[in-house]
Amino acid sequence: MKAYLIKFKKDLDADWKGSLVKVNQVNRPNAKECLSKLAKEGAIERVAWGWYWVPAKIKDVWDFLRKDKNFKVVADQTAASLWNADFVHRDVFVVKVKDKSYAKALVKFGASRGWQIDAEYTNERLDFRIIDGLRIESMEQTIVDCLKRYAFMDAYATLYFNRKEIKISPLVQRHYWERMPHRNVRIGQLLAYGWAKLNGKHTREIDDWFIREGVDEAVEKVIDIG
Repeated sequence: MKAYLIKFKKDLDADWKGSLVKVNQVNRPNAKECLSKLAKEGAIERVAWGWYWVPAKIKDVWDFLRKDKNFKVVADQTAASLWNADFVHRDVFVVKVKDKSYAKALVKFGASRGWQIDAEYTNERLDFRIIDGLRIESMEQTIVDCLKRYAFMDAYATLYFNRKEIKISPLVQRHYWERMPHRNVRIGQLLAYGWAKLNGKHTREIDDWFIREGVDEAVEKVIDIG
């Protein structure tokens, strides 16, 4: 390998080892040419158009998500599995990202490793906490997002296992007027109804029988197993 490529690779490792990187993130002269040549040499891996993987030892998908330097937030059912001690085990890793091209590269890279990554682009503000080197969607937002995805067991398991920490009234008020996709049911209703059922209390039933049966079944399983 030519000396200038060796130097470029050394600098690349210092900034991006263990991470996906796109051409315009590399602040070096002739970055596009050097990345392409390093990929042909087998020193790095071309992942997608304009995106490369700078190799490092990685144990699993979690190790990769920690080392990868691009902005992402572990979200929805995957975040729920962290908040509820993996009550519902899923083999799909859901992350929210701010870069559409990164989302495509991330999914493709994961597939090449046998990981099923669901990378969702969003331009909304993300509420997250940094835990063990990962950006994790906040517990409250995870519950709401899982409800919106009809992932009732994930949502109510998270609510149940963290019931001593969560302040339900402000959460219900904050999301009272948000509606479930394609249904005339408010998120606030689902939060209040599920919370009452989890605590063995009676409350006004949800009129939508499809949603009500899904929630009742999820709550019953959470209580029985939890």
